[in-house]
Amino acid sequence: MSVMNLAGTPIGSYAPDFEVPGVDDEVHHRARYLEKYQVIAVIFISNNCPYVQPYLERLKQLQTEFADMGVTLIGINANDGTQDRAESLEMMKVFATSDGLNFPYLRDVTQDVARSYGCATLRDRGGQDARGFPARPSGNTALSGAD
Repeated sequence: MSVMNLAGTPIGSYAPDFEVPGVDDEVHHRARYLEKYQVIAVIFISNNCPYVQPYLERLKQLQTEFADMGVTLIGINANDGTQDRAESLEMMKVFATSDGLNFPYLRDVTQDVARSYGCATLRDRGGQDARGFPARPSGNTALSGAD
């Protein structure tokens, strides 16, 4: 089965909007990001995921490298903070501060955003162009920190 058969948002289709809280205590809308940036890269991460930790420095480097080109990363945590306190919004704030995140870190309380993007595991990632259309790499491999 190909990645596209697994994904909820096929390449070339309109990416779902979202309206979710962030660690900055603001409500974030995908549409507002598309007004400001040419490309947004939505990444599903969490505070304790073993796939996120080795890749976190690279994500921060990418944000720094591409920010002046109209690109931003948007981290979204869709883990259930009521079942795992380490994934709560309060702990996301601690994670964002202690790890020096330089991109927005948002909370998907209902997991609706993750489902609408077709995120089945935290290894799923994807980007969007200024029109809101998804652009994903081919393959669904675990993050090693080198990719």
